[in-house]
Amino acid sequence: MKMELGWSLALGVVLAVAGAGALGGCQSAVTTSTAQANTTHSTAAVATTASSAASPITTTGAPTSMTTTAESVSTTTAEAAGNGLWAVDAGEDKSGFIDKSGKMVIAATYDGADDFSEGLAAVEVADKDGFIDPSGTVVISPQYESVSDFHDGLAAVSIGDKWGFIDTTGKLVIPAQYDQTGDFSEGLAPVIQSTKYGPKYGYIDKTGTLVIPAQYDEAYSFSGGLARVNILTGLGFIDKSGNLVVQPQYLDAGDFSEGLAAVQDHNNHWGFIDTKGTVVVPLQYDDAGRFSEGLAPVDVMRGHGYMFIDATGRTVIPAQFFTAESFSEGLASVRLFDGNSAFIDKQGKVKMTLKMMQGDLPLSDFKNGFAMLDLGMAQELIDAGGKVIWSTPGGRKVTPVTAPPGPTALGPRSVLGALAS
Repeated sequence: MKMELGWSLALGVVLAVAGAGALGGCQSAVTTSTAQANTTHSTAAVATTASSAASPITTTGAPTSMTTTAESVSTTTAEAAGNGLWAVDAGEDKSGFIDKSGKMVIAATYDGADDFSEGLAAVEVADKDGFIDPSGTVVISPQYESVSDFHDGLAAVSIGDKWGFIDTTGKLVIPAQYDQTGDFSEGLAPVIQSTKYGPKYGYIDKTGTLVIPAQYDEAYSFSGGLARVNILTGLGFIDKSGNLVVQPQYLDAGDFSEGLAAVQDHNNHWGFIDTKGTVVVPLQYDDAGRFSEGLAPVDVMRGHGYMFIDATGRTVIPAQFFTAESFSEGLASVRLFDGNSAFIDKQGKVKMTLKMMQGDLPLSDFKNGFAMLDLGMAQELIDAGGKVIWSTPGGRKVTPVTAPPGPTALGPRSVLGALAS
């Protein structure tokens, strides 16, 4: 169902990513560029890399069973929280929806389900996808091989081996004619078209009109009025008229957030530029995430610790985490050097440690006071106080431990002050 991806014409690497929301079941095949793969690195900080922080392009070809990434969990939880419902894996390969008390308010009768987006949630029944409303009423009957969530009032749907767009009533408003499409954002969506130079990417508006010609080797959804594109020499940014605002010179880049975008040069160093392309934080880090609530996670030296900086590049929280994600509602998820995952506050103090959370960071952002923990074959919904609201029956459990006030324990290989101002 959900399609959060980027794609590269040059390589066309296809990855099966997926599960519904945090569930398992009805998403489509996704493609990703080498640049994106490089930014994920060997660490688990999927959501902290610039490419994952970005809003990648969507979808390709026939639907495929997928495994949800930390980034998609984060995104869907944000959408779910706005509706007060979360799609959950209820066990026995069935999915339903719970409210913030943990009550199953939409019965677990679906083969897969995604969180609500713009008032509708994608569900899978007998290998076909459709949409329900928050009461559980079927609004668009399951009939598609695969679907995306709704964005800007439209959702991508696959019919045969082509993709088009429907509105919230189920009307096909843009015919299924594309091999690949991206989600609409700020009124435009990236699509692939055949040209005399081979397949290229351009942008359509909500009438299906190609408003930015198909000329890019790689393209991403718009964010903050700009979109990342690849034109042979590297990644740059265009505006909604197709004008190059930032020349294509970077190996990789993230979307703009709070007026800044993380960029990676060809020496594999990361820093931040503003919307005019001016470097405002020098390219000196091994990794960089997006700015949120005034701070961004950056990796000082691979394997030696993530820290948080402000928009001037000043160190706010020293390097001491194995991996780190961006802040949401005053909390950021990190992986400590003892292997446990945790949430920290904006002073760097550990507010909650999640025992048994070894390895990857399966944590979502906090939204409206709740966060979803993805435990592979199980999920848990927790509140900001560490209380477990809901767990997949019979699934893996974690023990949130709320930390007492006090200084943060530093990682054994922290490099405090290595780049501190």
